[in-house]
Amino acid sequence: MPRVSVILPTYNSLHTLKEAVDSILQQTFGDLELIVIDDASTDGTPAWLGTLSDPRVKVILHETNQRIANALNTGITQARGDYIARMDADDWSMPDRVGKQVRFLDENPRILALGTALELVQQPDVTETLSLATSTGTYLGYETDPHLATAEMAFCCTLAHPTVMFRRQALLNTIDPPWYRPESKTEDYDLWVRLLPAGQVTSLPDALLRYRQHPNQLSARSEAIAAASKAARLLLLHQILPEWSEDRLAQWQPAHEHLSLLPTGLSGDELARCAQWLNQLVQAPKALALFQEAPWKTVLARRWYQLCRNHQHLGWKSWQIFNQGPTQTPLLKLKTRRLLWRSLRVEWANRTGIRL
Repeated sequence: MPRVSVILPTYNSLHTLKEAVDSILQQTFGDLELIVIDDASTDGTPAWLGTLSDPRVKVILHETNQRIANALNTGITQARGDYIARMDADDWSMPDRVGKQVRFLDENPRILALGTALELVQQPDVTETLSLATSTGTYLGYETDPHLATAEMAFCCTLAHPTVMFRRQALLNTIDPPWYRPESKTEDYDLWVRLLPAGQVTSLPDALLRYRQHPNQLSARSEAIAAASKAARLLLLHQILPEWSEDRLAQWQPAHEHLSLLPTGLSGDELARCAQWLNQLVQAPKALALFQEAPWKTVLARRWYQLCRNHQHLGWKSWQIFNQGPTQTPLLKLKTRRLLWRSLRVEWANRTGIRL
Protein backbone atom coordinates (compact mmCIF):
# COMPACT_ATOMS: atom_id res chain seq x y z
CA MET A 1 0.00 0.00 0.00
CA PRO A 2 1.40 3.45 -0.89
CA ARG A 3 2.01 5.96 1.89
CA VAL A 4 0.58 8.81 -0.19
CA SER A 5 -2.28 9.07 -2.67
CA VAL A 6 -2.01 12.15 -4.90
CA ILE A 7 -5.37 13.08 -6.42
CA LEU A 8 -5.27 15.18 -9.56
CA PRO A 9 -8.55 16.20 -11.24
CA THR A 10 -8.31 17.45 -14.80
CA TYR A 11 -10.64 18.88 -17.43
CA ASN A 12 -9.35 19.97 -20.85
CA SER A 13 -5.90 20.76 -19.42
CA LEU A 14 -3.71 18.59 -21.63
CA HIS A 15 -1.38 21.51 -22.42
CA THR A 16 -0.32 21.72 -18.75
CA LEU A 17 -1.23 18.25 -17.47
CA LYS A 18 1.91 16.53 -18.72
CA GLU A 19 4.17 18.77 -16.69
CA ALA A 20 1.97 18.45 -13.59
CA VAL A 21 2.03 14.66 -13.81
CA ASP A 22 5.80 14.60 -14.32
CA SER A 23 6.30 16.77 -11.23
CA ILE A 24 4.57 14.11 -9.11
CA LEU A 25 6.17 11.04 -10.69
CA GLN A 26 9.61 12.64 -10.27
CA GLN A 27 9.22 13.27 -6.54
CA THR A 28 12.18 12.25 -4.37
CA PHE A 29 9.63 10.44 -2.18
CA GLY A 30 8.53 7.57 -4.39
CA ASP A 31 6.10 5.61 -2.19
CA LEU A 32 3.01 7.15 -3.75
CA GLU A 33 0.18 6.57 -6.17
CA LEU A 34 -1.11 9.21 -8.58
CA ILE A 35 -4.87 9.11 -9.15
CA VAL A 36 -5.83 11.20 -12.18
CA ILE A 37 -9.56 11.88 -12.53
CA ASP A 38 -10.45 13.05 -16.02
CA ASP A 39 -13.75 14.93 -15.88
CA ALA A 40 -14.93 14.14 -19.43
CA SER A 41 -12.25 16.12 -21.27
CA THR A 42 -12.58 16.66 -25.02
CA ASP A 43 -9.00 17.77 -25.76
CA GLY A 44 -7.35 14.37 -26.05
CA THR A 45 -6.56 14.00 -22.35
CA PRO A 46 -8.01 10.45 -22.01
CA ALA A 47 -5.92 9.20 -24.92
CA TRP A 48 -2.74 10.70 -23.50
CA LEU A 49 -3.45 9.28 -20.05
CA GLY A 50 -3.75 5.87 -21.71
CA THR A 51 -0.09 6.10 -22.78
CA LEU A 52 1.23 6.39 -19.19
CA SER A 53 3.13 3.26 -18.22
CA ASP A 54 4.19 4.10 -14.66
CA PRO A 55 2.46 1.48 -12.42
CA ARG A 56 1.88 4.14 -9.75
CA VAL A 57 -0.63 5.94 -12.00
CA LYS A 58 -4.33 5.14 -11.79
CA VAL A 59 -6.64 6.79 -14.30
CA ILE A 60 -10.36 7.29 -13.71
CA LEU A 61 -12.52 8.58 -16.57
CA HIS A 62 -15.81 10.35 -15.89
CA GLU A 63 -18.30 9.82 -18.70
CA THR A 64 -19.90 13.21 -18.03
CA ASN A 65 -18.50 16.43 -16.61
CA GLN A 66 -19.19 16.41 -12.86
CA ARG A 67 -17.11 19.43 -11.75
CA ILE A 68 -14.13 19.53 -9.44
CA ALA A 69 -15.75 18.66 -6.10
CA ASN A 70 -17.17 15.41 -7.45
CA ALA A 71 -13.90 14.61 -9.20
CA LEU A 72 -12.04 15.06 -5.90
CA ASN A 73 -14.54 12.82 -4.12
CA THR A 74 -14.00 10.17 -6.79
CA GLY A 75 -10.27 10.35 -6.09
CA ILE A 76 -10.77 10.00 -2.33
CA THR A 77 -12.87 6.86 -2.79
CA GLN A 78 -10.00 5.28 -4.74
CA ALA A 79 -7.17 6.47 -2.48
CA ARG A 80 -5.26 3.88 -0.44
CA GLY A 81 -2.51 5.97 1.15
CA ASP A 82 -2.19 7.11 4.74
CA TYR A 83 -2.07 10.63 3.36
CA ILE A 84 -3.93 12.28 0.50
CA ALA A 85 -2.16 15.07 -1.38
CA ARG A 86 -3.84 17.55 -3.70
CA MET A 87 -2.49 18.47 -7.07
CA ASP A 88 -3.96 20.58 -9.88
CA ALA A 89 -3.48 19.97 -13.58
CA ASP A 90 -1.88 23.36 -14.25
CA ASP A 91 0.57 23.52 -11.32
CA TRP A 92 4.02 22.09 -10.65
CA SER A 93 5.23 20.47 -7.43
CA MET A 94 8.83 20.91 -6.29
CA PRO A 95 10.70 17.57 -6.27
CA ASP A 96 10.85 17.40 -2.44
CA ARG A 97 7.27 18.53 -1.77
CA VAL A 98 5.73 15.15 -0.91
CA GLY A 99 8.71 14.01 1.16
CA LYS A 100 8.75 17.15 3.30
CA GLN A 101 5.02 16.99 3.95
CA VAL A 102 5.12 13.29 4.85
CA ARG A 103 7.97 13.85 7.28
CA PHE A 104 6.14 16.72 9.00
CA LEU A 105 2.87 14.81 9.32
CA ASP A 106 4.68 11.73 10.63
CA GLU A 107 6.28 13.87 13.33
CA ASN A 108 3.15 15.89 14.20
CA PRO A 109 0.14 13.57 14.67
CA ARG A 110 -2.11 16.41 15.84
CA ILE A 111 -1.96 18.07 12.40
CA LEU A 112 -4.80 16.95 10.14
CA ALA A 113 -4.05 19.02 7.05
CA LEU A 114 -0.74 20.53 5.98
CA GLY A 115 -0.25 23.11 3.27
CA THR A 116 2.88 24.88 2.09
CA ALA A 117 3.91 28.26 0.79
CA LEU A 118 3.88 28.61 -2.98
CA GLU A 119 5.30 30.57 -5.88
CA LEU A 120 2.83 32.58 -7.93
CA VAL A 121 3.81 32.48 -11.60
CA GLN A 122 1.98 34.98 -13.80
CA GLN A 123 0.82 33.84 -17.24
CA PRO A 124 -0.90 36.83 -18.89
CA ASP A 125 -1.55 34.98 -22.16
CA VAL A 126 -3.11 31.55 -21.63
CA THR A 127 -2.49 30.65 -25.29
CA GLU A 128 1.27 30.72 -24.75
CA THR A 129 3.24 27.73 -23.51
CA LEU A 130 4.80 28.41 -20.13
CA SER A 131 6.84 25.78 -18.32
CA LEU A 132 6.53 26.02 -14.55
CA ALA A 133 9.48 23.66 -14.15
CA THR A 134 11.81 26.36 -15.47
CA SER A 135 9.95 29.44 -14.20
CA THR A 136 10.21 31.32 -10.94
CA GLY A 137 7.45 33.22 -9.24
CA THR A 138 6.54 35.46 -6.33
CA TYR A 139 6.66 33.87 -2.89
CA LEU A 140 3.34 33.61 -1.06
CA GLY A 141 3.43 32.25 2.48
CA TYR A 142 0.74 31.14 4.90
CA GLU A 143 0.52 30.97 8.70
CA THR A 144 2.97 28.34 10.00
CA ASP A 145 1.95 28.27 13.67
CA PRO A 146 -0.62 25.44 13.99
CA HIS A 147 -2.53 27.14 16.82
CA LEU A 148 -2.83 30.44 14.94
CA ALA A 149 -3.49 28.85 11.53
CA THR A 150 -6.34 26.84 13.04
CA ALA A 151 -7.86 29.80 14.92
CA GLU A 152 -7.60 32.05 11.84
CA MET A 153 -9.94 29.63 10.04
CA ALA A 154 -12.77 31.46 11.79
CA PHE A 155 -12.02 34.42 9.51
CA CYS A 156 -10.28 33.06 6.38
CA CYS A 157 -8.94 29.91 4.79
CA THR A 158 -5.33 29.53 5.93
CA LEU A 159 -4.35 26.74 3.53
CA ALA A 160 -3.50 26.93 -0.18
CA HIS A 161 -5.62 24.08 -1.48
CA PRO A 162 -3.33 22.84 -4.31
CA THR A 163 -0.51 22.39 -1.76
CA VAL A 164 -2.43 20.46 0.90
CA MET A 165 -1.75 16.97 2.22
CA PHE A 166 -4.17 15.53 4.77
CA ARG A 167 -4.80 12.35 6.75
CA ARG A 168 -7.14 10.00 4.90
CA GLN A 169 -8.38 8.11 7.95
CA ALA A 170 -9.08 11.29 9.91
CA LEU A 171 -11.22 12.49 7.02
CA LEU A 172 -13.15 9.21 6.80
CA ASN A 173 -13.65 9.10 10.57
CA THR A 174 -14.82 12.70 10.89
CA ILE A 175 -16.93 13.50 7.83
CA ASP A 176 -19.49 11.48 5.89
CA PRO A 177 -19.50 11.71 2.08
CA PRO A 178 -19.60 13.87 0.12
CA TRP A 179 -16.37 15.14 1.61
CA TYR A 180 -16.05 17.97 -0.89
CA ARG A 181 -19.55 19.43 -1.22
CA PRO A 182 -20.39 20.27 -4.86
CA GLU A 183 -22.71 23.13 -3.89
CA SER A 184 -19.83 25.09 -2.32
CA LYS A 185 -17.62 27.27 -4.52
CA THR A 186 -14.95 27.11 -1.80
CA GLU A 187 -15.07 23.37 -1.37
CA ASP A 188 -11.70 23.32 0.39
CA TYR A 189 -12.55 25.94 3.05
CA ASP A 190 -15.86 24.18 3.70
CA LEU A 191 -14.01 20.87 4.16
CA TRP A 192 -11.37 22.21 6.57
CA VAL A 193 -14.04 23.88 8.72
CA ARG A 194 -15.82 20.53 9.11
CA LEU A 195 -12.52 18.78 9.92
CA LEU A 196 -11.38 21.20 12.65
CA PRO A 197 -13.03 19.41 15.59
CA ALA A 198 -10.61 16.52 14.98
CA GLY A 199 -7.33 18.46 14.97
CA GLN A 200 -5.26 21.33 13.62
CA VAL A 201 -4.09 22.73 10.29
CA THR A 202 -0.88 24.53 9.37
CA SER A 203 1.56 25.19 6.53
CA LEU A 204 5.25 24.76 5.88
CA PRO A 205 7.20 27.96 5.15
CA ASP A 206 8.88 26.38 2.10
CA ALA A 207 7.42 27.20 -1.32
CA LEU A 208 6.85 23.65 -2.56
CA LEU A 209 4.47 24.34 -5.43
CA ARG A 210 4.43 26.71 -8.39
CA TYR A 211 0.96 28.02 -8.99
CA ARG A 212 -0.03 29.26 -12.44
CA GLN A 213 -2.00 32.51 -12.26
CA HIS A 214 -3.80 33.85 -15.33
CA PRO A 215 -6.58 36.41 -16.01
CA ASN A 216 -9.29 33.77 -16.46
CA GLN A 217 -9.05 32.95 -12.76
CA LEU A 218 -10.19 36.47 -11.81
CA SER A 219 -13.66 36.01 -13.21
CA ALA A 220 -17.31 36.35 -12.35
CA ARG A 221 -16.84 33.44 -9.93
CA SER A 222 -15.47 35.93 -7.41
CA GLU A 223 -18.93 36.81 -6.09
CA ALA A 224 -19.85 33.14 -5.73
CA ILE A 225 -16.56 32.46 -3.96
CA ALA A 226 -17.15 35.35 -1.55
CA ALA A 227 -20.62 34.01 -0.74
CA ALA A 228 -19.28 30.49 -0.22
CA SER A 229 -16.51 31.76 2.06
CA LYS A 230 -19.11 33.61 4.10
CA ALA A 231 -21.12 30.38 4.38
CA ALA A 232 -18.04 28.47 5.56
CA ARG A 233 -17.41 31.08 8.26
CA LEU A 234 -21.04 30.84 9.36
CA LEU A 235 -20.67 27.06 9.59
CA LEU A 236 -17.72 27.51 11.94
CA LEU A 237 -19.63 30.08 14.00
CA HIS A 238 -22.28 27.44 14.58
CA GLN A 239 -19.54 25.22 16.03
CA ILE A 240 -18.26 28.04 18.23
CA LEU A 241 -21.71 29.15 19.41
CA PRO A 242 -23.90 26.03 19.10
CA GLU A 243 -26.54 27.40 21.47
CA TRP A 244 -27.19 30.46 19.26
CA SER A 245 -30.14 30.46 16.86
CA GLU A 246 -29.81 31.23 13.14
CA ASP A 247 -31.50 34.59 13.65
CA ARG A 248 -29.18 35.58 16.48
CA LEU A 249 -26.08 34.67 14.50
CA ALA A 250 -27.44 36.48 11.44
CA GLN A 251 -27.62 39.70 13.46
CA TRP A 252 -23.92 39.52 14.19
CA GLN A 253 -22.63 38.06 10.93
CA PRO A 254 -22.05 41.50 9.32
CA ALA A 255 -19.65 42.36 12.15
CA HIS A 256 -17.89 39.02 11.67
CA GLU A 257 -17.54 39.69 7.96
CA HIS A 258 -16.00 43.10 8.69
CA LEU A 259 -13.40 41.38 10.89
CA SER A 260 -12.78 38.80 8.18
CA LEU A 261 -12.45 41.17 5.22
CA LEU A 262 -10.93 44.15 7.11
CA PRO A 263 -12.53 46.97 5.07
CA THR A 264 -11.65 50.64 5.40
CA GLY A 265 -14.99 52.45 5.09
CA LEU A 266 -16.97 51.55 8.19
CA SER A 267 -18.83 54.11 10.27
CA GLY A 268 -18.06 54.60 13.94
CA ASP A 269 -21.23 52.70 14.85
CA GLU A 270 -20.26 49.75 12.63
CA LEU A 271 -16.78 49.67 14.16
CA ALA A 272 -18.27 49.73 17.67
CA ARG A 273 -20.53 46.83 16.69
CA CYS A 274 -17.42 44.83 15.79
CA ALA A 275 -16.01 45.51 19.26
CA GLN A 276 -19.20 44.17 20.83
CA TRP A 277 -19.00 41.05 18.68
CA LEU A 278 -15.37 40.41 19.59
CA ASN A 279 -16.17 40.67 23.29
CA GLN A 280 -18.64 37.83 22.82
CA LEU A 281 -16.23 35.70 20.81
CA VAL A 282 -13.27 36.14 23.13
CA GLN A 283 -14.86 34.12 25.93
CA ALA A 284 -16.96 31.67 23.90
CA PRO A 285 -16.37 28.30 25.64
CA LYS A 286 -16.49 26.23 22.45
CA ALA A 287 -13.98 28.54 20.75
CA LEU A 288 -11.60 28.26 23.69
CA ALA A 289 -11.88 24.46 23.52
CA LEU A 290 -11.51 24.30 19.74
CA PHE A 291 -8.69 26.81 19.33
CA GLN A 292 -7.13 27.13 22.83
CA GLU A 293 -7.34 30.39 24.73
CA ALA A 294 -4.02 32.08 23.99
CA PRO A 295 -3.99 31.65 20.18
CA TRP A 296 -7.69 32.48 19.95
CA LYS A 297 -7.21 35.75 21.79
CA THR A 298 -4.12 36.51 19.71
CA VAL A 299 -6.03 36.04 16.45
CA LEU A 300 -8.90 38.23 17.68
CA ALA A 301 -6.42 40.87 18.79
CA ARG A 302 -4.64 40.89 15.45
CA ARG A 303 -7.93 41.24 13.58
CA TRP A 304 -9.17 44.02 15.86
CA TYR A 305 -5.94 46.00 15.69
CA GLN A 306 -5.86 45.81 11.89
CA LEU A 307 -9.50 46.82 11.52
CA CYS A 308 -9.04 49.83 13.81
CA ARG A 309 -5.79 50.73 12.05
CA ASN A 310 -7.77 50.75 8.80
CA HIS A 311 -10.06 53.38 10.35
CA GLN A 312 -7.54 55.89 11.66
CA HIS A 313 -9.31 58.47 9.52
CA LEU A 314 -11.94 58.52 12.28
CA GLY A 315 -9.31 60.16 14.47
CA TRP A 316 -9.73 60.04 18.25
CA LYS A 317 -12.98 58.12 17.84
CA SER A 318 -11.11 55.12 16.39
CA TRP A 319 -8.92 55.04 19.51
CA GLN A 320 -11.95 55.22 21.80
CA ILE A 321 -13.69 52.38 19.95
CA PHE A 322 -10.47 50.36 19.88
CA ASN A 323 -10.43 50.35 23.66
CA GLN A 324 -13.94 48.89 23.73
CA GLY A 325 -12.64 45.69 22.15
CA PRO A 326 -10.34 42.94 23.48
CA THR A 327 -7.08 44.85 23.86
CA GLN A 328 -5.39 43.05 26.74
CA THR A 329 -2.99 40.81 24.84
CA PRO A 330 0.81 40.88 24.50
CA LEU A 331 0.45 41.65 20.80
CA LEU A 332 -1.63 44.77 21.36
CA LYS A 333 0.48 46.03 24.23
CA LEU A 334 3.26 46.43 21.67
CA LYS A 335 1.07 48.21 19.13
CA THR A 336 -1.39 50.35 21.07
CA ARG A 337 1.02 53.25 21.47
CA ARG A 338 1.53 53.37 17.71
CA LEU A 339 -2.22 53.32 17.10
CA LEU A 340 -2.77 56.01 19.75
CA TRP A 341 -0.18 58.29 18.15
CA ARG A 342 -1.66 57.84 14.68
CA SER A 343 -5.17 58.55 15.98
CA LEU A 344 -3.97 61.72 17.68
CA ARG A 345 -2.23 62.89 14.51
CA VAL A 346 -5.39 62.37 12.44
CA GLU A 347 -7.56 64.07 15.09
CA TRP A 348 -5.21 67.07 15.13
CA ALA A 349 -5.28 67.30 11.35
CA ASN A 350 -9.08 67.01 11.28
CA ARG A 351 -9.47 69.85 13.79
CA THR A 352 -6.77 72.23 12.63
CA GLY A 353 -6.16 71.35 9.01
CA ILE A 354 -2.48 71.02 9.90
CA ARG A 355 -0.87 67.66 9.25
CA LEU A 356 1.99 66.62 11.51
